[in-house]
Amino acid sequence: MPTLKISARRLSDFSGPRRKKPPVNRQKRELAKLLLAESELIAILMRDAALRAAFEAGAGVPREPMSVWTDSDQSYRFTELAPKHLPRWHKLSEAMKMFIAFDLGMEHRVCFSITANIDPRMIGRWATAGSDIMPNFEQRIRRAMKRQGISSLPFAYIVETKTKRGSRQSRPHIHGLAVCEDLLDATRLQVALEQALVPGLTWQGRGRAVWVKPAYDKDAPIVGEFLGRGSWMDYIIKNAHRYDVRLGKRRVFISHSLTDLIREAWAVRRED
Repeated sequence: MPTLKISARRLSDFSGPRRKKPPVNRQKRELAKLLLAESELIAILMRDAALRAAFEAGAGVPREPMSVWTDSDQSYRFTELAPKHLPRWHKLSEAMKMFIAFDLGMEHRVCFSITANIDPRMIGRWATAGSDIMPNFEQRIRRAMKRQGISSLPFAYIVETKTKRGSRQSRPHIHGLAVCEDLLDATRLQVALEQALVPGLTWQGRGRAVWVKPAYDKDAPIVGEFLGRGSWMDYIIKNAHRYDVRLGKRRVFISHSLTDLIREAWAVRRED
């Protein structure tokens, strides 16, 4: 498994002779180091974005999403980073890509956060049948989204089976995000997730089982508007490194349509 993948991993996940298995412990150390560096990078990016927003507000010009440097307002004299300081696309982890997606959606006010419980009876049936859980999740969600006419909707999620502190098992659920330019697409996504993950859902339980809601910055003032975004990535990936034999090597999903948006947004930031 490449170092840029954030899902939990164990040597036992890989078959064959030991000498042909990947260096899992080294990969874990490299990933931890990368995630720390990316967390620091995000903090600086958000400080620079807050500075840019202050310059734009002072000059009375419209916000310029997804860009933290510009010659026109002279903020480049004060920002901590420049495009040349940003890593190339192929060096970004899944966590960083999901943050870029979240930041992109927030800048354009089209970001929706996802929290959805999963019917544990489905997992029990799949486990009894010896079926892989993640492919089943992906297949059910893909089919439900197709029925709702949103097959190409940009979205991502992480399957979680631990409590917030990661000390014990919790009800299986997903955390994620979607970029919905049409508000009705968010409703369609909620219906699709309900059909895919909790097929026996009653009307009374709808309010608690699946949430697809507009994502909001924690604080309205300019500084808080940006600095609060960095903590979201930490929350959504908090248990991705905790192993669960039921999930195997994979628990992260990022749609191709969202990957395309992320790549384009990062190219804008890097001025590629």
